[in-house]
Amino acid sequence: MATAKGKVETPKETTNGNTNGQGKVTFETVTAPTRIDYGENNFIEVSVKVANDPSRDGEPGKWLNVAKGYYLNGNRNEARFKRGIGFTAQEEAVDAIIQAIQDHAKQAREL
Repeated sequence: MATAKGKVETPKETTNGNTNGQGKVTFETVTAPTRIDYGENNFIEVSVKVANDPSRDGEPGKWLNVAKGYYLNGNRNEARFKRGIGFTAQEEAVDAIIQAIQDHAKQAREL
């Protein structure tokens, strides 16, 4: 995992327990997540994930994941996640999301 301080960890793989009659869907973090610290004990983590679903043919689903978390008792080695959102990694969608965030951030600064 890449952080503001440059720490790197290995990618992780998880499952959702959904068998779809074909086997479990696995989710793998395929990039070193970037962790952005803010406030005293909070962070946002951005990464790329893929879903490998044995019941579907073709390429694995790819998406960007943005998760919000905190450090337990201020310990940077004890990260806990609160919520996350994943969305398609398609260029047009990513560009639209980035533009919307920039527009809203500008409006927030002007308030």
